[in-house]
Amino acid sequence: MKKLIFFVLFALSSQATFAQEAIQKVTNMPRSSDILVKQQVVYMNPGKSGKDILWDFSGLRFINQSYSVCYNSFPNNPQLIAGTEHQTRYYYVLSNDSLLVTGYENPTTIMKYDQPKLFLRFPMLYGDSINCFFNGKGRYCENLDITSYGSSFTIADATGRMILPNGDTLQHVVRIHCKEILSDKSKALGSPISSHDSVDSVFNSFCKFPSVRADSDILSIDSYKWYALGYRYPILETISTSNIHGNSITPCFSTAFYYPPEFHNYLTNDELNRKILDKLKRDKGSLQTQGKDDINIGLEESFFRYRCYPNPVLNMLTLNLFLKCDAIFSYNLYDMQGKLYQHTDPHQLINNSYSLNIDMSNCLSGLYILEIRINDKLYSEKIIKK
Repeated sequence: MKKLIFFVLFALSSQATFAQEAIQKVTNMPRSSDILVKQQVVYMNPGKSGKDILWDFSGLRFINQSYSVCYNSFPNNPQLIAGTEHQTRYYYVLSNDSLLVTGYENPTTIMKYDQPKLFLRFPMLYGDSINCFFNGKGRYCENLDITSYGSSFTIADATGRMILPNGDTLQHVVRIHCKEILSDKSKALGSPISSHDSVDSVFNSFCKFPSVRADSDILSIDSYKWYALGYRYPILETISTSNIHGNSITPCFSTAFYYPPEFHNYLTNDELNRKILDKLKRDKGSLQTQGKDDINIGLEESFFRYRCYPNPVLNMLTLNLFLKCDAIFSYNLYDMQGKLYQHTDPHQLINNSYSLNIDMSNCLSGLYILEIRINDKLYSEKIIKK
């Protein structure tokens, strides 16, 4: 009986947790044998932070061939997970609720962190943040000793929905923003390390950033990752870097990577995420649009249907609702940059027919997204403004 009660409580708490946008250990911890595809795309501005953001990534421009990202563990140390991409292997380890980066290596460089980087903490919900200092020692091309030290600040700074290049929309998206500053020092093998350049000395000085020596060269890395419910790894990532020397900041390079959901190949063996995706698909249904003479007909549910017209629209868009039972209703009208133009707060409607006029006369010509929420179900229509 106690086991049954515990199971029911666990199931209820799991459903409540997975209903919100969050990074979870059971659904987002890297796993051995997982493989996914990563493709470089042209860098785009990550946009503002906040809740209920609509990100339009339908126009991503691909600039390189895709390549695989693979995760593996080691028989003699199963707690250590290695993620390999572009000939670089990154080492991760889980410590309580924290995912740490303990080092990396590639054909020219090997680095081991004495004080690891804090990569993620589980769970992370909107507004949660973490920070850390890290330092380590390594070797470059077998002829230089390297010391590395820095700090990072990570925050779940936004939630919302994202439109993919194929036109699909992912719901329940949380964005993770990481700001990292670091410095590497190198010396020829066997060279004595002075107290001025010892790891402890430079690391302790760095912890007082920005009060670092004026001659220090600092690399700033600004990254954003978009995670969607039902996928263990990010869907999109942007990275921009700058060099900091004294009071001077010089942009270095910016890039972005897309992880197509259809190539998250691990999902066949990820039962929990697969079940979450199946449930999301069932809840969403297959939104079908059938129209005639510039009228869009929305999906007919067991208890309601809707239509919006005309589309394309010049001034006034009409939204008709037909409810067979009482429901909580709201709508939002966004442009493709995620700016909110029109909305109504959630309110209850009794079973009846309703007609709402949405004034779009002040909207610029282009494509807009009308989001219609009925109870806990969300539907989207693309509206063309003439």
